Amino acid sequence: MNPEPETPKPVPEIPRGRLWLLLLTPPLLTGVGNLVAGLPNFFLLYLLTPLIAFFTVVWGAIHFNELIRFRHLGGFRDLIVFFYLLGQIVICLAVWYGSCFILMH
Repeated sequence: MNPEPETPKPVPEIPRGRLWLLLLTPPLLTGVGNLVAGLPNFFLLYLLTPLIAFFTVVWGAIHFNELIRFRHLGGFRDLIVFFYLLGQIVICLAVWYGSCFILMH
């Protein structure tokens, strides 16, 4: 008699709504911050927008780590979170620079 092989547990799903929220919040906040900075009395906000975006990216990385905690284990999860940080920083800086370039008269 051969014992039947164990069936593996199904991999938990990542909630897509929370995932999209974490992926879109930093770039959208950067773009909205620069749109507000384009108004006449809020020029100083151009310099504060990258700082606000950075803290938003760090907040997003913490919650992104919690979101994928059950699906990915070990060092691979650390690599995914690192690339989340790196990607969000690059995207936010590109949005910031591009919107500064477009909005400056």
